[in-house]
Amino acid sequence: MNWSENRIAGLWFARTVWPLVRTRRPDARLSLVGSDPTPAVRALPAADSTIEVTGTVPDVRPYLWRSAVAIAPLLSARGVQNKVLEAIAAGLPCVVTPAVQDGLPAEVIPACRLARDAEQFASAVVDLLGREPAERRAIAERANVRALSWNERLAPLLGILERAAQAPASPFPRTDVA
Repeated sequence: MNWSENRIAGLWFARTVWPLVRTRRPDARLSLVGSDPTPAVRALPAADSTIEVTGTVPDVRPYLWRSAVAIAPLLSARGVQNKVLEAIAAGLPCVVTPAVQDGLPAEVIPACRLARDAEQFASAVVDLLGREPAERRAIAERANVRALSWNERLAPLLGILERAAQAPASPFPRTDVA
């Protein structure tokens, strides 16, 4: 939680989106789970007792398993957001920004709700919180996580390697030039 994009996302969500969620779902609770939160992030629970900031945890899975919805509110993101893949694998639907969605494999996007601003983010979170646990899990299961396994991802490589191994040797003799 000390990487600038995670810090900005956490603060934006807690200060801008979370109050909108709480007006519609006063029973909701927010856990910001991540290592080394900045002082500004650590201060969030003092302003709102429904927010928990964990800092480093030995295993994120128990936090995912006790949650109803995952969020990835990053306004700027690079690469695949493993936090989204972990949440979906734990059976959680995820609300994401366009920046996060752009880095996700197509196979997991069906398990995500896209939110472009604070109101859309709050509405998506509230909608998912209002659903039964089995329905939320069914949304998460729309992702084809099996297609993301090493076996599936590396399967095309096997054919390439087999063809390369069977290719005829070069007609040009190897000469080492120094």
